[in-house]
Formats: sequence, C-alpha cells, structure tokens
Amino acid sequence: MIVDLTKVGFLDSTALGVLVGGLRSIRSEDGEMRLVMDHPHVAKMFRITGFDGMFSIYSTVAEALAAGRSES
Repeated sequence: MIVDLTKVGFLDSTALGVLVGGLRSIRSEDGEMRLVMDHPHVAKMFRITGFDGMFSIYSTVAEALAAGRSES
C-alpha cells in the first residue's frame, strides 16, 4: 500500500495512530506500507516520534512504486 501524503501539511497524534494501526494490520497480512511525503513539517513529525524508522518513506509516488518493483 502506498499512502500519498504530499498534500498534507500537518499530522496530529490521531493521524499518526491511524497510520501505525494500518501498518500493523498490513504487516499482519505480510503486506507493506510505503509513505510518500514532501512537506518538511510532516517529515519532521516522523523524525521526532521515531516513526521514520518504522515506515518506508519516499519523496514521490514514482520512487515508492519503483522501490516495490526492485524488491520483487
């Protein structure tokens, strides 16, 4: 699953919780979640919380798609 957050300029703790819950659900089915973000404040939120180590994060949807193809 690719979640495109490029139009998002702010995430609160509820949104982060939803993403983490989704990641857990997807991983329980041997799936994968890739996040796409380019807003510095959103990226900072992931760094501060340590979630940047939990998620695969990309700058563009094309990069996220390419990463999936290279892992196959």
